[in-house]
Amino acid sequence: MTVVGVIAVSAIAVSVLFVSAQNRADKEANLQQTTSTSKPVAVAELPDDIHKEITRLSEEGNALQEAGRLDEALSSFQRAEALLPPGNWEAGMWLLAAIGDVQFQKKNFKESRTAFMDAVKYYDDAKGNAFIRMRLGQSMLELGEEKEAENWLAGAYLMLGKGLFIHEDPKYLLFVKSKLKPPKGGWPDGW
Repeated sequence: MTVVGVIAVSAIAVSVLFVSAQNRADKEANLQQTTSTSKPVAVAELPDDIHKEITRLSEEGNALQEAGRLDEALSSFQRAEALLPPGNWEAGMWLLAAIGDVQFQKKNFKESRTAFMDAVKYYDDAKGNAFIRMRLGQSMLELGEEKEAENWLAGAYLMLGKGLFIHEDPKYLLFVKSKLKPPKGGWPDGW
């Protein structure tokens, strides 16, 4: 299931992207200049022309990802990210999720982890997104970071139950369930 499919399941509809290391540093510096809190603050809407092109590139990336053309999908998401002006844009979180998802599908778990960690670092809403939590935990588990993987996967599981894991390798659900104490009477249906 692609990021867009999961977004529809969780009733959140937005674009998706990747942020290069230099661009991330620039965005962090800009965030520190534009907000007095330690948490990122969303700014005004994107200009229409930029929004349209990011949407076009995101849709292109999603179609390429669905077709299994992962390198091209990654390129589309990266080009979309490059269009974001400095600041904290909601589209940034979803583009990071898309890039992380493509990297995960390519088995580039370190790069996937980086994209998803940046999403939760820069965007508070990312911490409450079950898909982002799941993919971050999966990437960490693949990298041998079991304790951290347990935290992120447990959060995702407790948000949406086993339905979130239905199209995933069963090892992830088995891992998280092995780390959680079942409720009295066992896990209810769907969990």
